Amino acid sequence: MHRTETTDTLSPNSWNNTLPERLWTAAESQSDHGLVFVSRTGSDTRHRWFDVADRARRMATHLDKMGVQFGDRVAIILPTSIEFF
Repeated sequence: MHRTETTDTLSPNSWNNTLPERLWTAAESQSDHGLVFVSRTGSDTRHRWFDVADRARRMATHLDKMGVQFGDRVAIILPTSIEFF
């Protein structure tokens, strides 16, 4: 992923800095793009940014219900897959 903005213009507590917000921005502006996973056999699986953003939103809701708060750190231990993202 190429990052075009500088960190000087972003505040640490800004909603615009969260992964779900960035995914929704990508989903709205690049609806025909997303993630592509290529297996060892060469087959690919594609996921639109909207689908990735929706999965992130659902996971954030689940974490919120578990008591995880904004700014808490969460370890993600998964193989590279759609579930990781």
